[in-house]
Amino acid sequence: MVLVIETVRSSRILDVNSESYPPRSITSKDLIAQQDVYGLSDSEFVEELGIVNPIGFYQKLIFVLKLLKRWLILLIIFPLLCGTAAWAYSNYYVVPLFAAKSTLLVQPQNISSQNMYNSIMGNQQLIKTYEGLIKTRTIALDVSRRLDNKVTPERVLENLGVKTSNVTFLITLTYTDTNQERAVRVVNEVARSFAKNVGVFVNLDNVMIVDEAVPQKDASPVSPQIVTNTLLGFALGLLLCILLVVVVEALKGLMKLLQDAERNFKAEGRRM
Repeated sequence: MVLVIETVRSSRILDVNSESYPPRSITSKDLIAQQDVYGLSDSEFVEELGIVNPIGFYQKLIFVLKLLKRWLILLIIFPLLCGTAAWAYSNYYVVPLFAAKSTLLVQPQNISSQNMYNSIMGNQQLIKTYEGLIKTRTIALDVSRRLDNKVTPERVLENLGVKTSNVTFLITLTYTDTNQERAVRVVNEVARSFAKNVGVFVNLDNVMIVDEAVPQKDASPVSPQIVTNTLLGFALGLLLCILLVVVVEALKGLMKLLQDAERNFKAEGRRM
């Protein structure tokens, strides 16, 4: 029984019709001959014909499942090793850091109901000025003296964080240290020093401490984030493993393609 296919999409398969017009019908023998000439696999041959393969999806699914089965051990072990390494590094090699926070309030100046916008903008600019003044060496030196030089001015400036808001008149001070009690003392001294010496910088005395830092019994370090680092290590290991699988499978496919091309070239040479 000869199968007749009237329309074919691929230009390579249409070569059998190039000498006749109108094109003659292509039989199954013609197709098999063309497949042998070009060295096409069954799946490539079906794609060249433009025929919808009803089991193509299931073939791809089976291929993916076989691929997963082949690399399953590596896909499990390598991410677990990376996650374990990240956990061990975060838990045993990274020094924990504790954070203490204090809050300052800048009392608004010259609020005018007639020109409310300009008054608010002027106070916001003043707060931004205060943000820069807090992280000056003058404040850091004063804090160091208050703590009997147990913390250097450079360390105060390095670990001190200042955050302001465009909506409120609050300034939040944050200090990180390997010792929680020292972090609390430093940030509170920074707040007190600035509230006391703000008049030295500007001719105003409008800063007050709203909330001082207090030590906590069961405080958790803000760094390292062990769970986050472990999950990132696992995800990175999985990503690297998938990349390795893709590269290896691509190289294997390339080698097979070269071998098929060489085999077809030799077969074509024998025919000639």
